[in-house]
Amino acid sequence: SNVAVVYALLITALVYRSLPWGEFVEATKGAVRTTSMVLLVIGSAACFGWLLAYLRVPAQLVQLLQSVSDNPLVFPDENEIISGGNFHAEPVAMAADNMALAIAETGALSERRIAMLIDSSISELPPFLTSRAGLESGFMVAHVTAAALTSENKSLAHPASVDSLPTSANQEDHVSMATFAARRLRAMNENTRYILAIEFLAAAQGISLRRPLKSSNTIENAIKSLRDHVPEWTEDRIISRDIELANSLIHQGRLAELLPAQPLDTILY
Repeated sequence: SNVAVVYALLITALVYRSLPWGEFVEATKGAVRTTSMVLLVIGSAACFGWLLAYLRVPAQLVQLLQSVSDNPLVFPDENEIISGGNFHAEPVAMAADNMALAIAETGALSERRIAMLIDSSISELPPFLTSRAGLESGFMVAHVTAAALTSENKSLAHPASVDSLPTSANQEDHVSMATFAARRLRAMNENTRYILAIEFLAAAQGISLRRPLKSSNTIENAIKSLRDHVPEWTEDRIISRDIELANSLIHQGRLAELLPAQPLDTILY
């Protein structure tokens, strides 16, 4: 178990060491006193590493896609025709199921970080990231949206490969359900991207409320990229447009391009 934890932490370290940290980290060291007992904070490093590992398509699946899966298999040189179940898509379904779990957990961790940001007892920021809490809802409804998408992903993350329904007069009595296993990943990925977009908005607002302190150059560039399209939250407004714009920036890779190395490229095999 020690090896597993070290491996996950190594992946996280490779990503985080690529980010330069600014005076914001120094100024917020006192927050450890408040958050040290929150499992999300102390366990996120190991979780992040394993999520990256599961999101990487397994090497076995790549080999499968490059293999012959006809039935029967014809070997003219050996003068043999062999019938088997090489066409069965169980490996595809199981790989998709693992990716679904990682996508769902990525969204779940993001939702919990949003919850921490809007909770003044943890973040020590104004409630719901608005200076007029009680009169305005701030990011309250945005968090509700993230929570709803997170719960939707939980339902979609149920393993498809454990299900089967016989067809063809019981000739196909155990099937992989790989088509659905892979197809639902698109909806889950979209849900998670929206959750991350809401966290992007909330995190930027949290830093805005800490001004004149500044964060690292990388994070400040990310905020600038957002502020070029979405103004700082000063009073309640319809937030759906902000979420769509933040989601578009993530979808276009505007945040990923700020990283010196892409997280998925750090996986070691």
